[in-house]
Amino acid sequence: MKWMNHAIVTGTLFYGFSGGKVFFTLAAVAGSLFPDKIEGRPPEEEEKLKSWRRLHRKASHWFAPYAALAATSLIAWRSEHATSVFLVGSFSLGCLFHIGEDALCGYVPSLHTGRSIGTRCFAVGSVTEYVFCFSLTVLLILGMVFL
Repeated sequence: MKWMNHAIVTGTLFYGFSGGKVFFTLAAVAGSLFPDKIEGRPPEEEEKLKSWRRLHRKASHWFAPYAALAATSLIAWRSEHATSVFLVGSFSLGCLFHIGEDALCGYVPSLHTGRSIGTRCFAVGSVTEYVFCFSLTVLLILGMVFL
């Protein structure tokens, strides 16, 4: 999924789930961009691009570290109610949202990093991806307004 769609879908989902907490939503949006950002930009040279693609959506897209950090942060927040702890949890949840979104248009590591799960509902950057994200965002906003 393209970064813009990660930001929009995660932002809309998290805004609804958090009850309209903008600061935490921004942390989740930052988290939704993190797994791709730590891999760096794809190189333009064909040989280096092949090598980069072999590593894309591997360790940076393994859900376990993000899930552990999110769970630890949210458990700690329940006892401390510290905003900084909830920001870390929101960021981690944004990373998890990113991984889930990527699983709709490709494969991500499962419980074991050597095995992948996912589907190809649409190609990255396709018109279908943008229609899907736009439709989902509209539905989520309508749900927040009317429910």
